[in-house]
Amino acid sequence: MRNVLSFLPHISEEEIYVGIDQGLTEDLFQLKNDYANVSFYNFTPNPVGPYVIRNRLINLSDNELIFFQDSDDMPCSDRFERISDYMRKHDCQLCGSHELRLDYYNRTVQAVRFLTDVTAALKSGPWHSLLHPTSAITRKAFNECGKLSEVRIFGNDTKFLFNSFFILKSIKNINEFLYIRRRHPGSLTTSPETMIGSVIRKTLGYKWSYDFEQVKNGVLKLEDSSLRHEGSQLIYEVRKL
Repeated sequence: MRNVLSFLPHISEEEIYVGIDQGLTEDLFQLKNDYANVSFYNFTPNPVGPYVIRNRLINLSDNELIFFQDSDDMPCSDRFERISDYMRKHDCQLCGSHELRLDYYNRTVQAVRFLTDVTAALKSGPWHSLLHPTSAITRKAFNECGKLSEVRIFGNDTKFLFNSFFILKSIKNINEFLYIRRRHPGSLTTSPETMIGSVIRKTLGYKWSYDFEQVKNGVLKLEDSSLRHEGSQLIYEVRKL
């Protein structure tokens, strides 16, 4: 988290909100003291997962444009300016970017590109056409899409994208590399139970993909599908540090 915070206050004029999904430690309090202009919120009991945190922090903020950012990753210095300008000029409601992937397993750096017209890509099928943490969305569009589902601590960003296809007019990726993503041990996408390619992810992927096509073909209503918003059953508290 310290790595990403070392970038954010210098390159973003918007207020920054950080959700703590772990026990409080001396290091976290020191981090708060080091970044006095950043708003830190502690969620208990933990973990509640990234989607509960993102929904709640978005509710607490008032920025008209919302940027997602995983704490393990880093933004490029011009990420916020580039995406903000692009969204204004192209009347875009949800916008991601390409990624530079630091793979700690293979000790490589990969340039990963996505199709620029996400809406057009999804018309041909439920593909992985936008990486959620690279993206920004207008507050209005986020609320229209019903926010992120909170029913589990992984995968709901894919579900949100499939759902937003039926609601938003313009979903795109800017044709630039603006996000540095770390693939490393201990993350939700690499841990055995929840990793990409795990049984649970495949099961959810099949269900969402099937319902996506059913809704697109007019056989199933969006509100009756597995793509609909699902709230959390957790009882949790939020406290500003």
